[in-house]
Amino acid sequence: MERIPDTIALTSTEAAALLDVHPSTVKRWCNDGELDSELTPGGHRRISIDAAMAFARGRGIGTILTPFHPFEPMPQIGRAHV
Repeated sequence: MERIPDTIALTSTEAAALLDVHPSTVKRWCNDGELDSELTPGGHRRISIDAAMAFARGRGIGTILTPFHPFEPMPQIGRAHV
């Protein structure tokens, strides 16, 4: 049975899609040390999904994954408060 990785590594293009920005913006953030990333032996950036989500929260950037963060309140859409 194959082991599931502890974290998911995103390419700069995948991170850009998650953060709704251009891939060159993600590369600039990585180069400037604002967004944590690692370089592969081939020189490609890998950003952990945890780092991308922490960056998004710190910048107030909403993502499609935001509601699934354990510390984020789930939106109450169409429900009356009791």
